[in-house]
Amino acid sequence: MGLKRLKKENDFLNLSLIEIISSIDPSKTKKYTQFLVKMIKKDMKSRLGTQKYDELNPHWEKVSSKFDWEKNQMKSIITLQLLKHLFPYDGITNFVTFCEFSEKKMINDNDISKYSTWEKIQSENYFAQNKEELKKCKKDVKIILDNENYFILKPLSHLSSVKYGYNTKWCTAALNDPDYFYNHSYDGILIYVIDKITNKKFAFYRKGIFKNSGLQVYNSEDERIDSYQTGIPRDVLEILFKETDPIYNKNNFEYFNDDQKKKIANSRLLEEIPAPIIPINRHNNTFNYEDFLTQSNDNLLNELP
Repeated sequence: MGLKRLKKENDFLNLSLIEIISSIDPSKTKKYTQFLVKMIKKDMKSRLGTQKYDELNPHWEKVSSKFDWEKNQMKSIITLQLLKHLFPYDGITNFVTFCEFSEKKMINDNDISKYSTWEKIQSENYFAQNKEELKKCKKDVKIILDNENYFILKPLSHLSSVKYGYNTKWCTAALNDPDYFYNHSYDGILIYVIDKITNKKFAFYRKGIFKNSGLQVYNSEDERIDSYQTGIPRDVLEILFKETDPIYNKNNFEYFNDDQKKKIANSRLLEEIPAPIIPINRHNNTFNYEDFLTQSNDNLLNELP
């Protein structure tokens, strides 16, 4: 869609800054607006020399590089101030990155009309930047079923969870917060179902070590639903019920490699260590809490299976 057509279809955005500023001038001739313009100029001049480097959020470096600061500093500062109020810092930076990737044919779907959220833009950037790593993570899964209709798996790394949870709103497939995935993997059994015919995705999760803890099923919008609402045939559902039975199956964490296990276990154990009763040394009244915590954590790690 060209710029002329956009202007025509979105007339409410066809505003000049002078019009916006003069809207608070009550006079018919707008004779007082010149004072407001004078104040803006004064304020902008005070920012020259510092705005570009000191006040810009690091996310905006790529955006600020689009302006010729030396040629028209005043216009550049006002434009950036306006953009900062209209868009989130990371949103507009991700947008600029997306455009660059799209021009280089690195984005899976270049049709911008299909995008409606900042998260979708960020997701596509992530996949473009990590294309090679995402190829490697295909082995970080435990395949439960792979036929002409369904691909069912246990994700065994955050990257694989992101890959196979693509285009969903599952917290376990969130790009910037792997803790959700690791916590679910540690506490229960997490399974992803991909319908190859309809491209629909479902997440099956059972928390805890007891079968009666309750099976949770989510659609791609992260809405909890009943298993029959998935449209998955009974024979496949029976496989899923069996695979999420903690009596006969291990949680995802148990399939992680040793490095991942140690890292996650270390983090979890530190959270569970109670505050120590600090012994009082009557001779020097000193106690090294860091040494105590390290020793306690080492003892707990040694007890891991």
